[in-house]
Formats: sequence, C-alpha cells, structure tokens
Amino acid sequence: MAMRHLILTCILLMSAHLFAQKHDYIWRHGLQSPFWPDNSNFFIDFRTFPPTIEPTEIGKDVYPMDAGTVLSDKNGAFAWFSDGCSVFNKSGQVMQGGKVINPGIVFDNYCKSGGGGYPIRHGIFALPDKDDHYAIFHQRSESQVLGCLHPDLLTSHVDMSENNGYGTVTSANKQFFHNCLLTLSANRHANGRDWWLLVASTNMDTFYRFLFTPGQGLQGPWEQHIENPAKGWLGGGGWSEFSSNGSQYLNHSGISGI
Repeated sequence: MAMRHLILTCILLMSAHLFAQKHDYIWRHGLQSPFWPDNSNFFIDFRTFPPTIEPTEIGKDVYPMDAGTVLSDKNGAFAWFSDGCSVFNKSGQVMQGGKVINPGIVFDNYCKSGGGGYPIRHGIFALPDKDDHYAIFHQRSESQVLGCLHPDLLTSHVDMSENNGYGTVTSANKQFFHNCLLTLSANRHANGRDWWLLVASTNMDTFYRFLFTPGQGLQGPWEQHIENPAKGWLGGGGWSEFSSNGSQYLNHSGISGI
C-alpha cells in the first residue's frame, strides 16, 4: 500500500525532461578517459545527433566527480559548471563569488586538499530561474554523528547576465533545511513551470517535499509519511532520481540497494 501511495504521488508530479529548454545539452565527464589518455576531460554535446564527444582543456584540473553539475544556456551552449566545491564559468575559471560552496570541515578535507570535488554522490544540481538566472541546490556534509552525515540542504544563485556572460554567484550557501537526509532530486510540476524537490529521511519513514517557482523562490517543506525502504543507511547520501516522465521514483542506499 505504501509503495502504491509513493507511485501515485510521483504520477501527480508529472515531470517531463529535466529542462524544457536545452540547459542539459552539454555533459562534462572525464578523469582517466579511455578515449584520450593524455586529456582526461571531455564534453558530450547533445546539440547534434548522434551526440559528439570532444576532449576539452576547460577546467582540466577540476575532476568530474559525483557531486558535479553542468549547465548550458537556453540555446544549449556550455555556460558553467560546479564540482560541489566551487562554481566555474565557461572558460574554466572560478566564477566571481563562487570560490566556496558547501563550506566547512568536509570542504576543507576534500576541496582545499585537492581531493577531487565534494564527496556526496548526486549532491548538487541546478534549475533555471528567471531569464539568465539559475538556482543551485546542494547538500553539505558536516555532522560527525554516524547516521546523520549529510544534514544540510543549501541553495546558491547564479546570474549569467553579469561579467559579459561569464556570470556571478550572487548568493551562496543559504541553508533551507536541516535534518538527517538521503539525497535530493527534482521533478517538473504539472504546470510546466515549477519544480518539486523531494528528499528522504535517513532513518525514518518520511519524505520531505519543497516547491521551487522560478522568479519566486522556494516553499516548504511538507512531510509525507510513507514507507522508506532506503532508511538505515548510516552513511546518509545514497542516490535518488525520477524517471524522465515522472511516473517512477528511484531511491537507493548502500544498505538496502534500490
């Protein structure tokens, strides 16, 4: 019964693709690429069919780790990216105001020491806001208590109309929720404009929902008390994702699996 409730909830969310425009047309991958041993980073460009794969020197010292996101502009051209530690512009340089996201103990251990990006799988993503603005949603790990390692949900804001198209992080690291959590994911609202954000508790049969409206900000949380098969993962984190049509929701942890 609980599983049917969860599936019905996902159907009501009615998500289409991640972005209605072309903000996900460029994917950045790499580090020990088998295609170009001497150039580990590369782009996958979905503006063509079949997609093209090209090596890149952009951000060559920034590892494409688990906690990473890449955004294109409304026409599908590469605009900016993040490794969960900093925000970088399209030339691979740190964006103004974007040197530090997710500050704290884990940042110091992984980002300052060259550990290769923030170590939360699926710990960051961005959604288009009004015009050339983007909202970044990211998860910070600070707690030293086993079972509640990823307690903070933060938001930052990018304005790509600044600095001649190279962008500025106009606000960073604003906490909007604190709890013991798995990972956050987003799903398009049925109205085609807003986004639902969903995250599961680490240790309870509870899911938390938020509503993001471009140009207006974030509302919530609302709690939904249904079975959470992924609870009990002491490390927190895990992985969550919606299917492309929004009818299914996947939640994974290192203990329970999918």
